[in-house]
Amino acid sequence: MTGSIDVCGAMEILFQKEKADKFSKVLQESTLIVAPDLYISELTNTFWKYYRANILAKDECTQYIEDGINYVDKFIDGKEIWQEAFSEGINNRVVWKLQFPRPLPLKNAVL
Repeated sequence: MTGSIDVCGAMEILFQKEKADKFSKVLQESTLIVAPDLYISELTNTFWKYYRANILAKDECTQYIEDGINYVDKFIDGKEIWQEAFSEGINNRVVWKLQFPRPLPLKNAVL
């Protein structure tokens, strides 16, 4: 099975939040985890905010970012999925959120 993860799911796992087990199960049961390349920037930006707010130290942020990146086996280039996300966005959805699930139909993945 191919799975996908977004930064919200990664944060659940990294911080062992309420839904961590649910997301961890998908990662464990999947033979391939895919995410758009946007995932790396969003994850980095999230931990930059934790650092700037003095919630986490730089080395902690760096480790969390590396761990979160390592959840993904294959990053999908945004150039491959933007058109489909844009088309779906025209139907009153938020385009950037569609960048994450878009690999799913193409790869038969589970989010």
